[in-house]
This record gives sequence, structure tokens and C-alpha cells, in this order.
Amino acid sequence: MNNSEFKAKQLPVRMETSAEDPKWKRVYPCYWIQGLMGLNRNQGDGLRWWVQSANVAGNRNVLFDPSDSTRTEAEWDDHGEVYPSFVDGPGIWVAVEVPEGVHEIALYFYNPNGYLQHESRRDYVVEARRHPFSSSIQSLFDNKADIEIGNRTKKGKTLAASMEQWQSFPVEARTRVSRFAGSGVYKRFMCRKGGVYLFHVCRNGSFNTILNGVFINALLPLEMRTPDELPYYVDGLFAGIIPSPERVHFSVAGPEEKVLLNQLLTLQYQPRYVTPAGCSCLNRYILSSFREAVEGKKKSRCLEDWFQWEARIYSPDVRSSFDQTMAAAWDQCQIYYPDLRSRECVPNAPGTIPFSVNEVYLMDKLDIDWRQYRDDAEQPPVKSVQEMKKHLEHESQKKTTT
Repeated sequence: MNNSEFKAKQLPVRMETSAEDPKWKRVYPCYWIQGLMGLNRNQGDGLRWWVQSANVAGNRNVLFDPSDSTRTEAEWDDHGEVYPSFVDGPGIWVAVEVPEGVHEIALYFYNPNGYLQHESRRDYVVEARRHPFSSSIQSLFDNKADIEIGNRTKKGKTLAASMEQWQSFPVEARTRVSRFAGSGVYKRFMCRKGGVYLFHVCRNGSFNTILNGVFINALLPLEMRTPDELPYYVDGLFAGIIPSPERVHFSVAGPEEKVLLNQLLTLQYQPRYVTPAGCSCLNRYILSSFREAVEGKKKSRCLEDWFQWEARIYSPDVRSSFDQTMAAAWDQCQIYYPDLRSRECVPNAPGTIPFSVNEVYLMDKLDIDWRQYRDDAEQPPVKSVQEMKKHLEHESQKKTTT
């Protein structure tokens, strides 16, 4: 969705937890993500929702969008190119709310045109802060609030004054984002407590400030995960299919493996062990364990799968598994939701047909095989596209007349 006109619709995120509370059978913790433009901006300016390329199938640095089964190079953009390089900002603020528990918050950066003269000047400093108040700020800050701040309305000035206080909160973590044109870069932050976290992506004299994705992982102990699907359990289903790579070796953790994994996860996810030194040591241990499992020193292929996943090593087998799983999920979506078959609705999605949404729904009611009009159909359709459109128009008129 390209939205440089500041008409981005609000997309609230509220997911059901995979863990069941003893007192409540269904617990709905709040996971909230909001992007805002920095305060040092021109009047009327606001955060851009920019689409660089709508469909980049061959570049795995571009994030995969399951809503239309494509890789769309899109980002939040602070419009920094219209400001002199010596200006501090505007930059991007990201507000993230997580419930109680240990979480990992990751920011993803990819410079799609870093080979160009001006766009190559992207080098950011990211500062992480924690909002000191327990009350939620969701009701105050959203996409409309970002616009009001830019327009300097009465409410916008009040919100801007509130944002000015964010800069005074202590910086709990700081990192630099540079040289991310050849491949994307994840900056990961471990959060021990629930609440609102603020991430300030400082422009730092760059051409402009861009951010491609924000991800939240709830780090759950072993006993709170689904044992048969460890570690590939994903909370929630996408058209009946879990949008995650299957196990490469399709192995199940036995008693010995569960003992090892349980001990490791206990060390990994307890807040007192979540320190920079502890995370660094754990990452090295996971990587060495994966290499040992690959060399065959351990009999179970389950450990190889598990350590590969935890070490974030994506082999060709894992990538192929992901592509196949997401293709199957998209195929199911087209069965459940006929509008996703229309090229008018999702022009860059695979397997669509050159009919409007209304025509696709009419084909579904008339029990007409829509797959014969896909580009990958084995046989040519009984009627051409134009003939089918005329037939559908005739059936529509006949239905209206009756």
C-alpha cells in the first residue's frame, strides 16, 4: 500500500497468546506497533508509507507479505530527502507495546537502492527507551495523530509536547545501522518487562530514514509451547495453514532431546539471564551445537532442525520449505476468499485471473471453474476471457431482470 498522501488506515494488532493462564482460558495480551515521524519536521509533513517496488520475487532481502503472497519492497520513510543533511531529524519513532514476559523486538532495515549516489548515504543510530508510565498510549498516538502533529493543530501541539518528553527518557540500548544495501539487517532487542518501548531511528545526516519492518517474538518456555510442533508453532492460522517452514527432516523431539531443549530454553528466556553477555554466549553455543549436529555427532535430526531454526540459519531446504508452505497457504486463501482470485484486487499476486471482483464472485455462484483462466492452467479455457466476460454480463442482466 503506497501512502505518501498520509491516508494510511490504522492497523491494530491484537493476538491471542499461545499460553493459557490458570485463571483465564483465553488471554488476549496487547501487541501494538505504531510508527511516527520525528518532531523536527516542516508543517504539514508526516510519516510516509512508501512502496519502492510492488513485486520483487527474486530478492529475499525484501520481506514476504502473506496477504498477497508477494515480496513488496515497502518502508516507513521520514521524507528526510527534503531536509538539509545538517538538520537533526526528522527521523522515525516506533512505539511498541508488549504484555508481561520476555520478548524480542526486532527492527528490519534494507536499503533497496543503496547503490545510488544519494541513497547510499543511509547510516542510522537507533536508540531504545522504555516508557516510564504503565498506562497505554495507544489512545493518543496513531496515524491520525501523526498527521495532526504535522499540521500543528491544537491536539497535534499537545501530542508534540508529549513526544518531546520521550527524548528525556534514559537510553537503555543503542546500535548503529550501516551498510545494509547488500543484504537486510535485523536489530534485535530483548525486553524483560511488559509495557511501551520507544525506538528512535535517528537520521544521523543520512539522505533519509527508512524502516522496513517491526517484529515481536514472545519467548515462551518449552512447557508452554506446543510439544508436537516445537519449535515451529505459530500462534494463529493463515487460511488453515501455519505460515512457517516445516521441519526439514520431519523429526520429533524425544525424551532426551526435550531435556536438553528445556534446559536451554530455561536459560534463554528467564529475565535474569537476558543480558548482552548471556545472549552473546548463548548464540555462540547454539551455532556450535548446530554445527555439531550437522556433522553427525548427534543422532537426532530433530536437534539439527531446532538449532538451525534458533540460530536463524536458512539453508536452501528451509527456504524451499517456506516457499512451498506459503504457496499452499495462498492457494487455500483463494479457495476461501474468491476476491483474491481477481487480478483487479491483488494485481501482483500469483494465480490470479483477469476478471473483476464482481465477475469472480458471479463465476463462483455459477460454479464456473476459475482455475482454467490462470496463467499456469494446463488446458486453454473453454471460452476466451472476452467471451466469458460477455457471458457473465448476460447472466448478471438476466438475474437483475428476474
